[in-house]
Amino acid sequence: MPNYFNKLKITGNGGAILDGAPGAAAPANALQIGGTDGTNLRALLTSTTGQLHVIVDTAPSTAVTGTFFQATQPVSIADGQGVTLGAKADAKSTATDTTAVSIMQVLKEISFMEQTPASRAVTNGGTFAVQAALNAETTKVIGTINVASGQVVGLDGTKTSGGMGLPYSASLTGTKAQIKGSAGQLYGWTIVNNGSALCYVQVFNKASASVTVGTTAPDFVIPIPAPSSGTNGAGIAQTLDLGIAMGTGITVACTTTRTGSTTVTCDVLFYYN
Repeated sequence: MPNYFNKLKITGNGGAILDGAPGAAAPANALQIGGTDGTNLRALLTSTTGQLHVIVDTAPSTAVTGTFFQATQPVSIADGQGVTLGAKADAKSTATDTTAVSIMQVLKEISFMEQTPASRAVTNGGTFAVQAALNAETTKVIGTINVASGQVVGLDGTKTSGGMGLPYSASLTGTKAQIKGSAGQLYGWTIVNNGSALCYVQVFNKASASVTVGTTAPDFVIPIPAPSSGTNGAGIAQTLDLGIAMGTGITVACTTTRTGSTTVTCDVLFYYN
């Protein structure tokens, strides 16, 4: 509402014509329209566009409805208790599927689950690296393994490769005999003494070209007992699960003494690789 008229004519005992344009400065003799606060005369306040300003001293409570967005219309609620999820969710232990829970409760539940994870069954839905390695090893197992003792307790099938070759079999004398001319492994032996006295099998970790019986020291010696009658034979049988590593070669000879060269005959089987 403008606070004065564009033209005002007063007739009677006296009069004046007041000219003015809306938005322009009011003339000194402008007629202004006012109001009262109940006691005193008060001017009316307008905006620069001529709109009447109204100030409400005490605003009444008004319900707010509609859609609110956190980014532009933030609402502060202590601990999130008044904010519920769009879908219902369970609290940690007391709520049911029909109980609304707050966002803060859900966050606390997630934190609790991370700190004290529950035990859950795991189903093998794929192939693990260790599984592939174990599958490769199954071809090397030749028996059923007792988990408690770790022992092989039964054969699963016939192996066609990977074992030892045929044993070395001969009537051994004091003349050196080469079992293998390169590195190998001794897994055992069976030796029979048909003589009437104790004899010895000298074992060399060498190829035969590097051995002179009676001069070259053996790497170890196997004593073979003699039969009490001297005619039925006596001997020794030995198996070695881990084997004896022979890094250069395997050469043997049978003599009457531990490191001598006097010959004697014994029948031998040497198991090697």
